Amino acid sequence: MISENRDILVERLEHKLVAKEREINELRDSIKESIVEELREGMKEDLDFDKRISVLENKLRDISLSYDGVMKELLDQKTIIQDLKNKYLKDDKVDQAPSTTRSKNPGTLTDWHDNVQVHREEPPTEEEKVKPSSRFIIAESDEDRVPLRKKDEKDIIIAKNPDPGSTRKGEVVVEAREDEDVVIEYKK
Repeated sequence: MISENRDILVERLEHKLVAKEREINELRDSIKESIVEELREGMKEDLDFDKRISVLENKLRDISLSYDGVMKELLDQKTIIQDLKNKYLKDDKVDQAPSTTRSKNPGTLTDWHDNVQVHREEPPTEEEKVKPSSRFIIAESDEDRVPLRKKDEKDIIIAKNPDPGSTRKGEVVVEAREDEDVVIEYKK
């Protein structure tokens, strides 16, 4: 009987041992799966990061190529402008009559007037000619003077450098505008 009890006890222990081994194997498998999943997620993040880096590198490369292209284009335009400028200056020199008092040394100050380009002003347009009438009169110009509407009203003269002898009774003179400061004198 003791041997039978031992056999039953051993059998139960063997069954428990087998059950524990199964649990251990299941735990191993689940641990392996969770580790693999964590590694995959980490690798996905790394892959996403690597993809973003590669996309940024491609964009940087494209920008660099665009920059190089723009710089080459600007250099080409600069050479074209210089060629046109040289051509224009040559054409302008051909149009000018040669000077009889020209010195033998081209870099001296005596021939500076031959190298100077004359700037010609265009005639003023109608918009520039028509000026709105106002009570303010510029002291240097008598053309734009507007007559007073009322007898008691005073002329206002705006002048940079007023002439002290030319002031009349009842005029307001703005003397100087230095650094946006305006000095107003009342002459009586």
